Amino acid sequence: MRSTLIGFLLVCSGFSAFAQGTTANAGPDTSLCVDHYTLQASLLGVGEFGTWTMVSGCGTINDPTAPNSEFVNICIGTNVLVWTVTGAGGTPITSDIVVITYYDVNAQAADAGPDQVVCLPVTNAFMSANCTTWPSTGYWTVVVGSFTIVDPTDCFTQFVGLTSGVNIAAWNVDNGPCGFTSDTLTITGEFCAGLAPLASDRALTVKQDAAGTWIFGDAPVDGLRILDPLGREVLSFGARYGAGWSVQLPPTLRSGAYVVASERSGGSPVVRRFIVE
Repeated sequence: MRSTLIGFLLVCSGFSAFAQGTTANAGPDTSLCVDHYTLQASLLGVGEFGTWTMVSGCGTINDPTAPNSEFVNICIGTNVLVWTVTGAGGTPITSDIVVITYYDVNAQAADAGPDQVVCLPVTNAFMSANCTTWPSTGYWTVVVGSFTIVDPTDCFTQFVGLTSGVNIAAWNVDNGPCGFTSDTLTITGEFCAGLAPLASDRALTVKQDAAGTWIFGDAPVDGLRILDPLGREVLSFGARYGAGWSVQLPPTLRSGAYVVASERSGGSPVVRRFIVE
């Protein structure tokens, strides 16, 4: 009779000798813009014990046995903690994971890089936006135009299919709870002065071989200019070349599409495109 009465009182008080113990709950995953946080694990039952442990990342858990301990000096990035509950009377141990992501409040705002001019017939360009570091992310979007972004998440990606006139893209930086920023750049496609392509003029050809990249021509020219994918002059050869000339390009040229422009003596300028791989 006495044991029955004790059992009845325990049940009424919310505790049972046959209870399985509290199931660990480490609290919700969280994104922060500050380096401190109050953990939100489930409270412990009578006779239970809890422990916080760090799986990855870094920071200081002020009281590893408190469900609502302060977590301070958090490192930028992803921090994974585990809350483990040991039940009373030898009941099984349960655990749960919480992910705390700390964003850098001092991260640089989006910078798409300088506006560019592309000398047609080149229709591609390499970008130079500011790269992001995890957990902030960056991505390109097309604002004006129909060009293709090769890899929207690469700050140094290539745009292909640029057209004559104005092409506008935006570099977007998502810094989580610390904010979102965006910056645009304009790429103008145009036939640069004196460099209009003449499809009927075959005086200039391009050849690439295992030893390097060579430019061959079979007509006299007064000079040569090499333009990079951004329309900037890379090399300039001012000397006059007779028929049957050749010029070897330096091996330091970055991969991509380039333009060779010849200034012809007594004739029209010629523009040809070539690829460095």
